[in-house]
Amino acid sequence: MDQFVNEIQYPPSVNATYIRSVIKQLSAFASPDALFNVEDLERIQELLDYNNLNIEVASLRLTPTCEEILLKEHREKRVPEEQLSKRGYYVDEVGFTHSLIVAVHQRDDLSDIDLVYKWLALRPGQNYVDTTVNGTPISPGLETWFSYKTRTVAASEEILTLRSDLRGCSLNNEPLKYFPTYDKTYCLMECEMERTLKNCHCLKLAHPRLPGIPVCRARNLICSRDATVSYAIDECDCLATCSVEQEISKISSFELNQHSPTYDSFYDGLDLERVSVVRVFLPNHVERVYQRKSYFTTFNLFSQLGGVFNSFFGCSILSLLELTLLAWRAIRSYR
Repeated sequence: MDQFVNEIQYPPSVNATYIRSVIKQLSAFASPDALFNVEDLERIQELLDYNNLNIEVASLRLTPTCEEILLKEHREKRVPEEQLSKRGYYVDEVGFTHSLIVAVHQRDDLSDIDLVYKWLALRPGQNYVDTTVNGTPISPGLETWFSYKTRTVAASEEILTLRSDLRGCSLNNEPLKYFPTYDKTYCLMECEMERTLKNCHCLKLAHPRLPGIPVCRARNLICSRDATVSYAIDECDCLATCSVEQEISKISSFELNQHSPTYDSFYDGLDLERVSVVRVFLPNHVERVYQRKSYFTTFNLFSQLGGVFNSFFGCSILSLLELTLLAWRAIRSYR
């Protein structure tokens, strides 16, 4: 962050000292919980416009990637090379001895903390769009446990022949207005985009870019937050995806102290009031597939018509056919 503040060019109306004191407010465009002052954000945007930078490019310059952090740790001899080369972490069971442990020190100066340091997200990247929030917030003095697994839901052949209103789900090959394939997440994002466009005449930083539509600036930030669509509550008419891989995350947290049952040598030297400990549990990959089937098919309908007629009309389908045949013969005989 100091490097960004020192290298950028300044217009006459702002200076480096002021920008250094307010630059963290830029995270308000990506984090819905971040506090901000509209006048300060407008000054930051004026600075970015002066340097021909947009919010997205500036945020990337202010936020180091995981690779950059690991390389820095390796250069400073904090992380052994053999640990950096380990690509995956999997566990057979959940427990404090079977997890990937991450300690996040939150005692650094504010100028040295990147814009999204306090969020942890456990989910794969989307093909076309990222979610509108960064993840789950982690706080100093807490230990947070995350477990993450997936399950697959597939549609049977009989489901695919039904109309969408009958099957209660949408197929992946049914395109949306802004996305070439269907997914409930894309549908909710599209709904939020439409709401934001209607109310604010712009799009959020997390939204896909549309030709001629600007990204919401500081004056529109409150409006765009009010237009947010909840991903947990169905605010839009978005059906589930018929065949989809579902992500299941469970989160729990408790206060850190020396009497914690998980306390071991890992915690030695840590300031438990100023550090966040995160334990991530990723079970071994076991493919479990659930299949959607129609509850009542056309075959079931015709096979049970006889019982329906017998119950409500006191006769079976065969009796009705016989009566119809007798009536038809009687009519022919009178002719």
